[in-house]
Amino acid sequence: MARMVRSDRYPERTHTLPPMPDVCQELLARYQNTLKDRLEVLPANDEETIHIPRKSKRVEMFRHQLRCDAESVFWCLL
Repeated sequence: MARMVRSDRYPERTHTLPPMPDVCQELLARYQNTLKDRLEVLPANDEETIHIPRKSKRVEMFRHQLRCDAESVFWCLL
């Protein structure tokens, strides 16, 4: 990530993201209790492949976003 921020370019490659692992029923119940419709809105849990073409330039300047930290805290608390 740091290399990408300094070079202002995405690294050329193909990324494969595995599906999310199944969770135990107790955790799933807590999740559904907190975010009732999220599993209906985002139901797919398939492997994803993302290809980044050569010399793809980032569209906007990188900056840290507080909402990313807030989301991390949310998931830790949940």
